[in-house]
Amino acid sequence: MPGRKIGMQSNRFANGTEKMISRRKLLGSGMITTLLGALPRRAWALALNSVESVTDVRHERMEIARLNCEYRDNPIGIDVPRPRLFWQLHSSRRGDRQTAYRIMVASDQNLLKQGKADLWDSGRVLSDQTAQIEYGGAPLESRQECFWRVMAWDKDGRPSRWSDTASWTMGLLHPNEWQAKWVGDAVLADAANRPLTPIDCYRSQLARDPNVEKWITLDLGSAQRFDAVDIVPARPEGLSADFRTVMYPQRFKVETASGQDFSDARTVIDRTGGNFAAPRTPNCRFDFASAEARYVRLTITKLAKWAGSDYGVALGDLACTPARCVYHARPGSRVPIQSSQASTLSRTWRRQRALSSCQRIRRRSQSNFLECRKAGPCLACRC
Repeated sequence: MPGRKIGMQSNRFANGTEKMISRRKLLGSGMITTLLGALPRRAWALALNSVESVTDVRHERMEIARLNCEYRDNPIGIDVPRPRLFWQLHSSRRGDRQTAYRIMVASDQNLLKQGKADLWDSGRVLSDQTAQIEYGGAPLESRQECFWRVMAWDKDGRPSRWSDTASWTMGLLHPNEWQAKWVGDAVLADAANRPLTPIDCYRSQLARDPNVEKWITLDLGSAQRFDAVDIVPARPEGLSADFRTVMYPQRFKVETASGQDFSDARTVIDRTGGNFAAPRTPNCRFDFASAEARYVRLTITKLAKWAGSDYGVALGDLACTPARCVYHARPGSRVPIQSSQASTLSRTWRRQRALSSCQRIRRRSQSNFLECRKAGPCLACRC
């Protein structure tokens, strides 16, 4: 018997080490789950903690992600001398937190790969702060590119891996570094031309009161019969309907008369009862019962807002449509026109290039004015 007992012990031990069931096999065998099923809930929690403590699952390091500078990813044009840095922490451990960090900033990405920081190395800083860490390195210059990375220590003092490299680029830090020049039309940029600066339209003088009355009169030369008026919005050719028309009359009416004094005026279009929605199409035609007249007058009783407290009207064309011909109030039209500001109308419609959809224009190489090209005679308006 003693010899057999010794033999059993020799089988139990090998090289002086007891053969034990591995923890992984124990957990995977279902034995722990079976045992826990017979325990109360409180014992469950204690048992789970014990299992976690005896397992040999490799501890994962804290990870750093989403590096930001001044709330942006790899921003360009930072005008803050000491930018603020941000990052996020990822950890699979419950209750894990940052206890320290280290930031490295270099002028070249390769320097960081070599573990060098020629602009700033914060060293290990005991802090749980991950946002608005102010750059504390060498003074930065305009247009300078900076590369940076960060590492952190968890609640147990274990360091994370270095984060991926991020960057930011400085903008212009001093006013005298702004050497650019404005690009634009000298005529339009001249404040003395205000408010006659918008192109491709007739533009009235601005008013401080939207209820100031403006009017435009067309002289057809002789009595003509027509049944429609097209009050063309001042819209650039090809403009999407997503964009509203600027300075289209809000309230207006159209009158016809045989005499220039409009003593026998007849109202054919009346939109003075409420605001008219600015059209989003190239044309805005108003039909009415056929009328015969020599003079046509558009009266605007409420102006649209231009900006701030400035109000006015802008139109691309004003056309009367009879059966066989169209009379236009536009550059090169055969129709004499007058307005509440005749000189302004002439200067605006001739020099500021009022256009309509049937016109084609080209700029002369040796001149600053535009030539109207369309079928038929093209006579300057008399206004």
